[in-house]
Formats: sequence, structure tokens, C-alpha cells
Amino acid sequence: MRQAARSKRRQKRRTQRILVLAAFVVAAVLLVVCIVMVFSSIFGGDKKDPSSTPPASAVSASQPDSVPQQVPGGTPAAADPTAWNLILINKQKPMADGFSPETVSVSELGHQFDARAADAIKQMVADCNAVEGHTLSIISAYRGPVTQNKKNTDLVAIFKSQGNTDAEAQQKADEVEPAYGYSDHQTGLGVDFVTGGGTETVQAFADTPEYQWLTQHAAEYGFVLRFPYEKASITGISYQPYHWRYVGAEDAAAMTGAGICLEEYLRETNGATGASQPEAGSQADSGGSSTSQEQLG
Repeated sequence: MRQAARSKRRQKRRTQRILVLAAFVVAAVLLVVCIVMVFSSIFGGDKKDPSSTPPASAVSASQPDSVPQQVPGGTPAAADPTAWNLILINKQKPMADGFSPETVSVSELGHQFDARAADAIKQMVADCNAVEGHTLSIISAYRGPVTQNKKNTDLVAIFKSQGNTDAEAQQKADEVEPAYGYSDHQTGLGVDFVTGGGTETVQAFADTPEYQWLTQHAAEYGFVLRFPYEKASITGISYQPYHWRYVGAEDAAAMTGAGICLEEYLRETNGATGASQPEAGSQADSGGSSTSQEQLG
């Protein structure tokens, strides 16, 4: 009996030693794991899985390299006042003698637009109309003297019929449709839009989904809203949500980002009043096929 009892005690002690040894081994393993984790976090924390890192080309594609750098105060710093796409024509800077943009048709109705920006406007209209329910179309682009002056004189007559004096009627007309040589339409880079087959430009265009699309995407194609509501005192033209102007992708991005109009952009970036207006070709001052263009304004 005594021998059996001693044997049980020895077996119990062996079991206890085995359990203690096992516990020690487990503790040692856990300690090693903790040490490895600590060192990994210290020396390997900045490493990334190569498969999760986008290629350099993908990163650069999402960051347009054409956007001008910003100087303190948010003013773009890279506008070129001599660039053809930044030509400025307004009441303070009338069209230069002999200026005539080379234009091509950009719509089924033959509306004319500067040939260098023709692809951009056609692509923008096509992409907008690719959205279900959108029906953006051009109602007016480049205008020659007959069309532009008729727009102005018709408005003068309307304002006079409302009781305005000759001078008041002329001033109000000039704030909507200036006479030939003072309108953005003479640059060959300005365009008026309508929706749903409309035949007249209206401020209600601002309430359309097409207008909302333009506010979100036009700069990608190089276009900006030429006459914003809050800039009327600077542009000298009343709010025209339907009138958009091609200035090029990089300048459109800068102007849109800074919330400024063309006059401000040229003045603030270079202290300039606008691009020079060299004669752009051998076309007549009405620009290209004058008969069809005069009928399309």
C-alpha cells in the first residue's frame, strides 16, 4: 500500500512538472510573438503591399498637370494673356481691326466656332447628351455684324417700348447683347445653349439638368460660365447662364477653382486686359460663310 501511494505521488509530481514546463513554453512563445510584433511596428510600419499601391501613371492621371499653380491668396499664376483662347472682347476692349477667327461648323445647323476648339465643344455636347434625358444643343456661337447688330437694335426697341429713354434703352440692351465688335460672340469662342429644342436663350436654363451638368463638367472640356450673376458689375453683362466660353482646360480649371471671371483672371494673374487679337486668317469680318452664320446667330 505504501509503495502504491509513493508511486501515485511521484506520478503527480511528474504531471505537475510537465504542466509547469508546458506553461513556460507557451509563455516563451507568446513573448517571442510580442517581440516580433513590436519590432515590426517600429521598423516596418511604413511598408505597403506593392499590389495595393497604384502605379505612378494612375496617380498622375488623377491630378491634372495642366492646372496652373496657385499663388498666395488663391490667385492662379500661369495665365498667358497673349494666348488665343484668352482673347477678351467687351465694352472696354472692343474687337481689334482685322480680327477674324478661323471657324468651322460644330452643329447640324452649321453654327460656327473657332476651329481650334471645335472638337472640345462637340465632345462636351455629345457627352452631356449621353446622360439620359439631357438634350443640350447650340443656339448661337460665332456672330457676324448683321446678326449681332440686329440683336442689339431689337433689344433697344423693346426697352424703348417699355418707356425707357433712348439712352436708357441703349444701356440696357448693351448689358445683354452689345453691338458688333463688343460681344464675346465675336471671339469665336463663345456659345449659347438651349435644351429640348428651344429656339431662344432664357435665364430659366439655369434650372435645367443640362446646366447643372455644365457647372460640374464644363471646365474639363475647357469651358467656363462667361457671365456669372455675381460678376455682372465686372463683365458689364447681365447674368447669362446659357452663355459659355472656351478658355482651354488649364485656364478653365484655374478660373473655376478660384471662382473668378475672365476679366478678373487676366487682371489678377498678369495685370492684363486680355489677349491680343491678331488677324486669324483670310476670312471676311463675318468669319467664314457669312450668309449661313448671319442667319444662325
